[in-house]
Amino acid sequence: MCLGECTLSDLTAFVDRLDLVGSRATEISHIRSFYRWAVLDGKMDTNPAMRLLRPKVPRRLPRPISNEDLAMALTMAPTFEHSILMLAAYAGLRACEICQLRARSVLWTNVPRMIVIDEGKGGHEGAVPLHPVLEPVVRSLPNRGWLYPRRDGKPGHMSRHSISGYANRYLHSIGIDGTLHTLRHWFGTHVNQVNAGDVRESQELLRHQSLESTMIYTWVNPHRAAATIAALPTFT
Repeated sequence: MCLGECTLSDLTAFVDRLDLVGSRATEISHIRSFYRWAVLDGKMDTNPAMRLLRPKVPRRLPRPISNEDLAMALTMAPTFEHSILMLAAYAGLRACEICQLRARSVLWTNVPRMIVIDEGKGGHEGAVPLHPVLEPVVRSLPNRGWLYPRRDGKPGHMSRHSISGYANRYLHSIGIDGTLHTLRHWFGTHVNQVNAGDVRESQELLRHQSLESTMIYTWVNPHRAAATIAALPTFT
């Protein structure tokens, strides 16, 4: 069926095939954006997705890799995988951001030194300060062009799937039940702890368009929360 012929019922049936609420919400966002553009551009007269309701995605807890697993992974990692893990853990970069890094993405003369993300999630630009431990890692990568060029010698950069695939296979090979994205969660969780819960700063460093996304990383340490509760005055 042509997209221009779809009805609300067709679109509802299409998204209902997805089991996960988050997946349905993402799919609906894409569909609504497409039909909104089609109407504004004069390609369609009506928008069948206008009443396609996006489900509310429940707030998730962060899934950071543990300090122990991160230390082991970094200590044992081959050079290539090590660089990917470091960029995820100490710059909070997503796989889609790592694969598109160029030599010019690092502003060495800037104070502080910065990593510039030309196109992050959703096509948005961003920047994050370069952690000192990342300097030797980045300098070991190509000093011109893509930092992660295609490994088959063809023009262009590695795909985000290749970047995450290398990292995830390595983590699983050493017994860590996690993914590259859990290192970004480690970054976000620890940034929020270090900056004492400054959500706006965390939002900028994580390059989130919405504070709602950043709130995932504001989960507090349960031991600290327990200590706070225990410190409440009692009158029994």
